[in-house]
Formats: sequence, C-alpha cells, structure tokens
Amino acid sequence: MKKITWIFVFLFSVTAYSQVDQRIVSPGTVYTDELWPLNVDWGYTRMASIYWDSDINHTGGQIVEVLLNGVTTVSDSIPMKLYMMSTSMDLWSGDWTWNGIVTHPLMECVFDGKVAFQNGFCKVVLDTPLDYFGVTLNVAWEINWGGTGLDPAPTFTNKEVSIASRRSLVWTSNTTPPAGTVVGTVSDVIPVLALRINKPGPDPVTSTIAAAMCGGYDSLKWTNNAANDSVIIVASYSGQKPYFMNGYSFAVGYPIDAMHNLDTVIFKGKASQFNYYHHDTDVNHRKYYFWNYSIARQYSESNYAHTWGLNEGLLSENFDASTSLPIGWTMFMGPFLMMPGHGVTGNAASINFSDAVMIGSVTSSRFCGAESDSYLRFKYRYVNKTGYPSTATPASSIVSLNISLDNGVTNTLYTVTNTNHVESTNYATIEIPIGSYVDGGSFTITFAALHNSGTGDYYLDIDDVEVYNLSSVEEISQNSIILYPNPASETITLSTDYEMYGSKISVIGFSGQTLKNITHNGSAQFTIDISDLPTGLYLLRIENEGTVDMRKFIKL
Repeated sequence: MKKITWIFVFLFSVTAYSQVDQRIVSPGTVYTDELWPLNVDWGYTRMASIYWDSDINHTGGQIVEVLLNGVTTVSDSIPMKLYMMSTSMDLWSGDWTWNGIVTHPLMECVFDGKVAFQNGFCKVVLDTPLDYFGVTLNVAWEINWGGTGLDPAPTFTNKEVSIASRRSLVWTSNTTPPAGTVVGTVSDVIPVLALRINKPGPDPVTSTIAAAMCGGYDSLKWTNNAANDSVIIVASYSGQKPYFMNGYSFAVGYPIDAMHNLDTVIFKGKASQFNYYHHDTDVNHRKYYFWNYSIARQYSESNYAHTWGLNEGLLSENFDASTSLPIGWTMFMGPFLMMPGHGVTGNAASINFSDAVMIGSVTSSRFCGAESDSYLRFKYRYVNKTGYPSTATPASSIVSLNISLDNGVTNTLYTVTNTNHVESTNYATIEIPIGSYVDGGSFTITFAALHNSGTGDYYLDIDDVEVYNLSSVEEISQNSIILYPNPASETITLSTDYEMYGSKISVIGFSGQTLKNITHNGSAQFTIDISDLPTGLYLLRIENEGTVDMRKFIKL
C-alpha cells in the first residue's frame, strides 16, 4: 500500500493541486519574487539551500517530484542539475565550496536535464527518488544556460531569511561556469518548494532465521528477506509480543516506552547486516520479534516470531564473512586476526609470531549436535612473514599448536609439533575423531600456539574449521575416481586416470574409527581387501595432493 503526499514548503498558491493533501509551513518572514533558484540572468548559476525538518514537518518517504512556483515565466526550457541529501546539517557552516557540496558523500544528483514551465509551475520529476528520513533537506541547483544568460529572466517565489542563518549560498558567472573551489556567497532568500513524497509502507515480514543454540547460546542470522530490507528486531524478555506506533522513533539497545516492559531493540538496519550472538541461561523467557520498516518509520503490520529454543548446530567456519572474529569466537593472549589473502579462499584466523608475540589462542563459538561418529576437520600452515606466502617456516622453528575440546572438561585432541609438522606453503588438513568426548552437551574448540624467542618471524594460519558427523557426510568427487563393486563382500576397486601414487587412503567405520590406512601404489586399478570388515556402511577417504575425495560403500 502506498500513500502519496504533497508537502508545500512555505506558503504559495496551490489551487492547481487542491485534490492532494497540503501541509503549509512558513518559517521565513516576507515573500519575495526572485530569480532564484533557476537564475538564468547569468550564463551559469549555482544555489545551495537548507530546509529544516520543522519546515517540512514530515516523517519521511521518497521524494519523487519538486515544484517551483513561477511568478514570471519563459517559453524556453532551462537546463539544470538538481542535487539533494537528507541530513542533520541545519546551516552551511565553514567554507563551503560548490565542489564540496555536490561531492558530499550523502549528496545525490537526482535530476539532470531540462525543465519547462507548465501553468506557472516548473515541475522536476526526479530521475532518482531521494530517500528522505524526516530530517533536514539540503538542495543544490546547478543551472547551465550558457553565454551571458537570458533577458528577461523568469522569477520565482522565495522567502526572506536571515543572512546569519546561512541557509542559502549562491554562485554566478557568465561565459564559463563559476569555479567549483570558490566559497559561495550567503543569500538572504530561500526558494519556495513543493515536494511530492511517496510514502510506501514496508513489505510484510517473510524472513526466517537460522538459529544454532547450545545450552543457552544462540546465534541468529537473517536469511530469506532481500538484503536491503530494513528490519527491526526486538528481544522480549517477558515473552509478551511488543507493539509499535506508526512513526514512533526507536534506538538500538534501549528499552522503548511504546513496548512492554523488558523489551529491547537489539538491531535495526539492513537485513544483510544482521548477525546476532547472545548467551542467556534463562532460555524459557525470551522471544524475538522481527518487523520490516520503511524509510518513513512505518512498521509492517505482520511480524515474524522466533522462540529461543534448543536447536542442533555443528561448527563450520571459513572466516570469510568479516574482518573481525566471527560472532561467538574469542581470543586470549595473542592477536589472532582475520587476515585477507591468508585463507584457502579469502580470510584466515592468523597470528604473527615474533619475539614480540610468544603465545596466542583462539576459541570457537559454542556448538552442539555432535555424535559418536563426529570429526573435527581444520586446515593450518606455518609461513614466513617475509615474502609471504612464498617461504614455508622451518619445522625446527615451531614449538606447538595444541587443539583441545571443552565440554566442561578440557580434552587435548591433537598437537602439532616440530616432529610431526611437514614444512609447506600449502595448507595441511587435519581430521580428528571427537566422538569419544560426546555426551549430548555443547562444546568449544580451542587452538593454542606457542613460539620460542629467536626462532623467526612467521604466520600461523588456521582456516576451514568444521565439525561434521560421518553419517551425514556427502560424497566428494574431485579426482573422477570410480569405486566398484558397491556393495561388495571381498574387495573394492578404485579406478582413475589421475596420478594417485602415494595417495593416502583411509577406511572409516561409522563409529568414527579409522579401520585401515593404505598408501596407493599408483595402479590405475587399485584393489582394497575388505573381507575382514563386519557388514555395514563405511566411508573411504582419499587424500591426493591437497584434494580430498570421500566415497561411501557397503560391506555385505
């Protein structure tokens, strides 16, 4: 549903538009007929004016048309550009040049063309509607008639304002445009405008959220609505549905009088920017409500409610979503940073070890849903800082990287040392069964690393941290490997045209236990004896030159 409103800024004849809503505001003093803002008495003119929110008196919407009241008119069209922005700036303070105004980060060129007089009015239909937020409106007119202008030039309705208010600046020049680096001359008039404001209501809420929560930990993320949808999210501690009054202003992080007690806005902004993590042991008394809202602060009539509940959520993080630690992740004693270009595809969690940094650790967000066949998989590498990433750090420089799981008790899962680390600029993939630590609760994973003084200046990069359940693993095919027969009772055969010599092959049971470790001999038809395996479903993991293939097979 859309509502169209005409807002007349300053009083003037509106007979031709009597069928639309009129809002008359008159903050100036005396009406006066002036050449501004479409001043063609000169070849080139510029004018920048400020209209306060109290002049416009509107909650906001999209400005789609601007009208000027012509006192005297001409038959010719006037070439012009129109710039507008919605800000809190209520005067041109300081040394404002024309270039400084039109290149302001919020200023938009909303029209570029010619306008003509119709029934005494100059109507400018904006090429690009301006989002107006019910605050100050800054308007800049660029007129390019050329030469020495037009005689006689048309005049328009203006109102007188105080010079001291610095609400209007002007520039004039013949033959060539005025220099953009010159400070404008303060004017004592401001043009009378009529604004046509399209006041669209917000779309209904259709979003869902992805929730991953364990023992009171909840990670919420907007998923289905368009990325540019404006959303507001309220946490209701009392469990009652909040409510809004249309046009009611709101602030993030503070209780709102128009809502029930203990309701708090936790986010307002674009849907794509929402990513919220919170911990609360009182999981029975919290509920989230989601609304869309328009630029006029009109709220959608419908809402989407999400009750805080216990949902399974395994860990999966590639660190590419942000330049800061992912929500729920923490670091201790040493700066693990999200380093662009350090990851497999983008960022990595990286720490720069040197004589100034000797220890560092990073802990994952809490996760749950792990089962007896669960595995932790991650990638890491040590690479020298100088010439990064062209030189692998010598294994002798490495002290340790300890990986532990915390489920109320800290359990060491694996430790990288100078004896088991292989020097390489490529990432190494580590997979560790964690099923023996699973007790149905929630977990965190910690990576803790040590460095010895005088052993170099290098990066430890960690990426693609994932916990997965073997029973839910999808088959991965990167090397066009054919496995047959399947099902099988005695042997299975791997057939491929790729060079597989030295590839590491593991047969993994669905309890998570590795039952066989085999090295490929390079044969195009490689046979594996499975006669000693019990009947059941198995996973075959094949690691070849940094790629991993996963195949499921059934033993009869």
